[in-house]
Amino acid sequence: MPYRLEERKFLKQRLLAGDSILMLAMRRTGKTWLCHRLEDDAAEGGYTAAFCNLEGCNDETAAFSELCGAVEPQRPFKKLAKDRVQEVLGNVAKGKADASSWKDLLLRTDWRESLRRLLSVLNKDSKPWVVVLDELPLFVMKLIRLDRARAANFLSQLRAFRHEFPNVRWLVTGSVGLDVISRREKLGGTINDLERFDLQPLTRDAARRLIANLNSDGECPAPFHLGEAAFDHFVMRLTWLSPYYIKRLAVEIRPTGESLAYGPARHATTANVDRAFEALLSNGNRGYFAAWPEHIEINFEPVERQRILAILSFLSARQEGATIDTLLSVVGRQQPGVVRAQMLETLDMLGSDGYLECVEGRYRFLSGLIRSWWARWMPGDGLPDGEA
Repeated sequence: MPYRLEERKFLKQRLLAGDSILMLAMRRTGKTWLCHRLEDDAAEGGYTAAFCNLEGCNDETAAFSELCGAVEPQRPFKKLAKDRVQEVLGNVAKGKADASSWKDLLLRTDWRESLRRLLSVLNKDSKPWVVVLDELPLFVMKLIRLDRARAANFLSQLRAFRHEFPNVRWLVTGSVGLDVISRREKLGGTINDLERFDLQPLTRDAARRLIANLNSDGECPAPFHLGEAAFDHFVMRLTWLSPYYIKRLAVEIRPTGESLAYGPARHATTANVDRAFEALLSNGNRGYFAAWPEHIEINFEPVERQRILAILSFLSARQEGATIDTLLSVVGRQQPGVVRAQMLETLDMLGSDGYLECVEGRYRFLSGLIRSWWARWMPGDGLPDGEA
């Protein structure tokens, strides 16, 4: 689909200029889709790309193995392997390295030395390499739970390699903000060489184009057109223009307005938009929202998880949001010892992860759709009212 073109152009320019990038993106903003488009653009863009998802990795060796699996299929690497892998990797196992078994040989050694040897091969290519590390923050959180020193060492080693091998550029992203994690764990020095890029939700014009493309490409079971009033209502209810949820809502729209002068499409009314929201929020579609509560369940310790759920439950019933003083009072009923600094840290994390935003001192759900879903399916246990 022809959107995110400006973002793709900007990222390619910065990567080819020699920068490595930390892409911060709210959940369901299309970060992984964009990373794969950068892969698609590589052949004509003058670089080689390898996409690596670290979400399922539990230790450093598993992460390195995942990276090897991303690099291995690339044709430029196969040529490099044929020409240089025996020379560069030949003594890994204190013997001669067969190019066909380079990955197994590397995995027998310390991951730091193995990664250095792999990157030294990539660094010698005539074209720059772009290595995408998707969900690196989730992997780092796992390491922190095992041993903070291991997480610090892993991030520090990646930083050192970025400087040692300048022909390898890195695009780091994830559904959790690495900036927040590094600040929270006092590891900011390990990522301060990365250029920050914030992937924003779609603009109104881009959202319109996406809806039009979904209809023209046959993605919508009942083709439709949104006039200005219906589109404004769509935007007002969704609030946060996520490509993922725009598509899910478009698929649910069943237009009942007048037929267009051309083609099978009909005008969708504001009532049709409301029914699409209701359909998406129904029990049968809960899977489209599962990542939101699952992230909290999996990635936070019990005390902070309880705090987060109390905050989100309270705010889901209040479109206008609430002040931090109100939220302190609400959470304090379950956690009497909670202090303002802890609340600010939790609210900062919820902002980075795409749940909340702060507008004029009031915290509220970033997405009207997610707020509606949370109010319906995660309502909590009757938390008290009250405003500060």
